[in-house]
Amino acid sequence: MHLEIVPLVDSLLPYAVVAGIAWLLAYVFFKKRWRLRKIIRGYPLPSDVRREMGWSLLAASIFGLVAAGTLLLGKLGWTQIYFRIDEHGWIWFWCSVVIAIIAHDAYFYWTHRLMHHRALFRWFHQVHHERRAHHGPRRPDETWRLQSLGVTFGDALAQKMELAWVTVEDEYGRDPALQDRGTTLLVFPLTTISKRVERGDAVDVRELFDQARQTITRLRGELKGA
Repeated sequence: MHLEIVPLVDSLLPYAVVAGIAWLLAYVFFKKRWRLRKIIRGYPLPSDVRREMGWSLLAASIFGLVAAGTLLLGKLGWTQIYFRIDEHGWIWFWCSVVIAIIAHDAYFYWTHRLMHHRALFRWFHQVHHERRAHHGPRRPDETWRLQSLGVTFGDALAQKMELAWVTVEDEYGRDPALQDRGTTLLVFPLTTISKRVERGDAVDVRELFDQARQTITRLRGELKGA
C-alpha cells in the first residue's frame, strides 16, 4: 500500500505564513494604530518572540504527526475513517460534522479546565501563560476591565472637576483624555488603575481620586496664573 505523507516543512509552511502575516500587521504596519486594541499594553521582548515561535513550531509538529498517523491507520484499515461519502450517505456525513464539532469543543474545554488543576498546571499548561505572567495581567480579560474602571474613574473626575472628554492623537496613536476647559491641561484616566495593577502596586481608588483632584486644582491655578 502506497501512502503519501506530506513533508513536515510543507505542513508548517501555511502556519508560518498565516502567523507571519498577523505579526506584520499587528507589530509592524499597524503597530501604532492598533496599540489601544491590545489586550496587554506592553510589547513582547525578543526572548518572548523566540520562545513562542519555538513552542508554536513544536505544537504544529505534534499536530502534523498526529494527522499523519491517523491517515496512516486509516489507509491500513485500522480506523472507521472512510473516503467515499456514498459509503454512509449525505445525512450521516453532515450529522458527523456536527457531532465532531460538539465532541471536539467539549474535549478542548474540559481538557483545558483539567490542565488548570494545580497538580497538572505546572507540567502541562504553565508555558501557555508565561507571556502574560511577565508582561501584565495573567487573565486576558483583566486589562479591559481595569480600563473600564479607568473610564468610570474619568467620568467621576470630569463631573467633579468640570472636565471634558477629548481625543488626543500623537505618533503612538489615539487616546481618550480629559481636558480642563479654557486651559491646555490634559488628564489621561484610562490606564490610571490598570497600569498600577500591572506593576503590582496597591490601588486605593479613593486616594487616587483625591490626589488627581488636588493635582488638577494646583495645575489649573498655575496655568491660569501664568
